Amino acid sequence: MRYRDRILRAAVVALLLYAMGCLAAQYRLLCRTEALAEELAQQNEELTARRQELAQLLERPPDEREMRRLAWERLGMVAPGEKVFYFTLTQTDREDTVWDWKLEALWKDG
Repeated sequence: MRYRDRILRAAVVALLLYAMGCLAAQYRLLCRTEALAEELAQQNEELTARRQELAQLLERPPDEREMRRLAWERLGMVAPGEKVFYFTLTQTDREDTVWDWKLEALWKDG
């Protein structure tokens, strides 16, 4: 075999290997893209279902007890005649609480 034929065969083999490498990289990219598309489709279905639930909530009349609960929890509102008690910790109480928590953690770990 001549020297020229060897070089030509080596070049063809190198090009084939390069083409196979590019093909493999594209296949991996395609697989990742398909997996991402499936994940996004699932998220889309979940969000569509959630949107329908919220639309149904908007369509029905508000529940008086639910409105009071939300006003109390989120806005801190109280009904007339209710008493609200606020408890505050002093700096030493906070330090004792943190220290007690650390001791409990040590006893549980030990």
